[in-house]
Amino acid sequence: MAARSTRQKILGAARKLFEREGAGAVSMRRVAEAVGITPMAIYRHFSNREALLKRISDDAFTEVAQEVACARPHPDLMHGLLHSMENYLDYALQHRHLFDYSFSFAREDARRFPEDFRARLSPTLNVVADLLTEGIRRRLLREGDPWDFAMTLWAQAHGLIALYRAGRFSYDEVQFRAFYLQSFAVLFDGIKTTDIRLAAVSPQRDSDLPSRPAGGAAVAVAATGDIGRSGPDRAPKLRARRQRHKTLCCVSHGPGRDTPHGRANCACRGRRDASARRAKPSRTPAARFSSAPTWDT
Repeated sequence: MAARSTRQKILGAARKLFEREGAGAVSMRRVAEAVGITPMAIYRHFSNREALLKRISDDAFTEVAQEVACARPHPDLMHGLLHSMENYLDYALQHRHLFDYSFSFAREDARRFPEDFRARLSPTLNVVADLLTEGIRRRLLREGDPWDFAMTLWAQAHGLIALYRAGRFSYDEVQFRAFYLQSFAVLFDGIKTTDIRLAAVSPQRDSDLPSRPAGGAAVAVAATGDIGRSGPDRAPKLRARRQRHKTLCCVSHGPGRDTPHGRANCACRGRRDASARRAKPSRTPAARFSSAPTWDT
């Protein structure tokens, strides 16, 4: 492996300080000590401290964009959109100091909407805008400006994350992730075409469905994915997988109901043809919801 250049060593040392302690900890003196050079030597590679911080932030975003671009695209466009929003959440939780520096502080060099984004200067939001453009082209989403849609999704994601980071949610990380993903299921339903939304609604009558829990119970349903369950809490990973399955179904086929999709109506298991569905004996409401829902992950 080729030896790293001095510039790469400077960036590596500065990023470690940035990730561990935040932007305020990145000083030329501390970076120079970590690399084994004099502080003045850093100025041969970066004009000032702000230029060094900007390069660290830009490199981090480029890495995220490359990961998204190299990932295998999901066959369902709406699932792909949700994955891109979840990638943003992952970045915010895994790189808190970089996230704060990039989005929570005023900076002269920050990209501004709409001109910088329409010029495709944002490697991460480009991915979202491209998915939205394809959704509009395929008539899955209603007509509109994909960049306006993309900024709306970004505002939704950033607002929820900022509130969570500020302690405005009593949820743990698993519960917040579930709430975050479910909120996009609702938002996506608003930008789908009318035909797609109508097709997503289950043919069941409202009277056949269990009543929605009151007050905080509704939030508990969205957070855990457990409906009509009792006993001790499920393991966090199992709860997250269940909620992810429910949310992904809702994204593709509309939230429709506050209950998980059953086997017959869940597109993740493959839709049954209409004749088979009609031939299946009907079940009473009590029988339909008497047992715990089945989840495939």
